[in-house]
Amino acid sequence: QKKVREQRFRGTCLDSDQGSRQPLDLHQMVAENIISAPAPIKRKFENKAEMEAIIREMDWEKLHIATLKQIWEALAPLLKAEDLTFPSSGSFLGRTNVDFSFEWDRRRWHATLAKKSVRYAGKTVDFINIKLPLDGFLMPAEYATSRLQPNGMVDTKEVDRFLGPILDVIPFNDYRFESFYKRKENRVELWFWDNGGADRCITIKWEPGWPENYSSTHSYSKAELLARMKAPKPETSWGDEYKWGQ
Repeated sequence: QKKVREQRFRGTCLDSDQGSRQPLDLHQMVAENIISAPAPIKRKFENKAEMEAIIREMDWEKLHIATLKQIWEALAPLLKAEDLTFPSSGSFLGRTNVDFSFEWDRRRWHATLAKKSVRYAGKTVDFINIKLPLDGFLMPAEYATSRLQPNGMVDTKEVDRFLGPILDVIPFNDYRFESFYKRKENRVELWFWDNGGADRCITIKWEPGWPENYSSTHSYSKAELLARMKAPKPETSWGDEYKWGQ
């Protein structure tokens, strides 16, 4: 079974190792990211005016987990009570998929909901899995609990505000909650396990996706691409003084 449904949404972070509130310093972030750059690039970015110009180009919102909350709030009006309903007895028969199309950040995105019964940890578990696009959120390290527990998410009031609207739709009377902040996989996951005696779980995951009608603006046939590669052109877009990685 497959259904399709349609529907604009567009702080401080923590030092996760120390647990203290600190403003997110973009100057420091940019500096740390160019430490390993070639010397000419370092000299260029050491200029304060250049640094500030780069920071002005960055979108502050994409550094905060509120971005994921806004994506959820763009999808939530499309969810129906039946979408988060489990069988009154027994397990799911087969698999049900629902596709959602919603507008966020001036573009149209897709999310999915899947209901299925699978073997998990040695037993049969009914899952409702919701997947949303992560795109735009930059996954800063401030939301990871520590370097020793890289997939955990910090416990802060900011994260509580992110979770609030999601908790409103969880149908279980009682549940066990798990969160995963997977920077290497570029994914944020929330797991809600039913504590009512049934093996049931709702997962909500933000992961990379693409807006509707996404396509490259540069399309070439094989012959056109080979001709393009043979045509005269600059050595690099950085200018001839920067020649690395050749």
